[in-house]
Amino acid sequence: MPIQSFDDELDDVVTTSATTVKTTAAQTDDLDEPVQQVAKTPAHTPASVDDDLDVGFGEKKLMAKGDGLNRIRAEKNRVVRFALLPESIMKPKSAKNHFLELKDKKGTYRCLGKGDEPGYCCQKIGEDGQLHVVALAVLYLNADPTTGGYEKGAPIEWEVGYVDLSRANYRSVSNLAPEEATPYDIDMVMAKKDNGIGYEFTLKSPKARWTVNPALKAEVEAAAQKFVKDGGKKLIGKLGKVATLLEWKALLAGIPTTAEDAALNDIDDL
Repeated sequence: MPIQSFDDELDDVVTTSATTVKTTAAQTDDLDEPVQQVAKTPAHTPASVDDDLDVGFGEKKLMAKGDGLNRIRAEKNRVVRFALLPESIMKPKSAKNHFLELKDKKGTYRCLGKGDEPGYCCQKIGEDGQLHVVALAVLYLNADPTTGGYEKGAPIEWEVGYVDLSRANYRSVSNLAPEEATPYDIDMVMAKKDNGIGYEFTLKSPKARWTVNPALKAEVEAAAQKFVKDGGKKLIGKLGKVATLLEWKALLAGIPTTAEDAALNDIDDL
């Protein structure tokens, strides 16, 4: 898939507070409201026959499932543009995990291994846990799905989400920024590899577009706080379910001792 490897669009960014910013409902739930408005809002509004219940197929908000922190990832033949949020908001988190798909037990679980020392789970499954790095990021919702670009003067639609990086992805992103810059300073594009397995990352702009407009920057930082104020529980949860040794033994009871026979598969990590 052809990807525009570099495009400095900063001259196109509207740097006044007039820039249009659209946020999802999940982003604005925690913003402060005037006290009088809160006082007038009833705790429960009963359903009414006048309520607008119409819905169309393909609406992203209805299709989305989860806790409000959505994963940023590219689909086949479509790229996504995003920027990592800086460590001053929240540092990325990392851990090893295993993806299990055993009869009625399916999910990602944190590995018991410490450093290079395999845990019980690794020994039983027959392979080491896979390293994952998760980080908060800004997804540009209305960037061009082919190039990740913006037309001159186009408003920015965005949401705060997260990226889940394999070890190979982490290396790519770490080396993407130009000299004297960091991965937090830039906009990048993610695309599916041509073989459909795994992702590739390309520098899009040497300066993150969301940081250029002070008003937009403040909006993004405020929206991120709902994922930060509790210590980042939702982000940490993306690394997998935490299981004790006893719970791991129960999970893996009766399975074969080799990874091949256990039918473990996590394509996203390849």
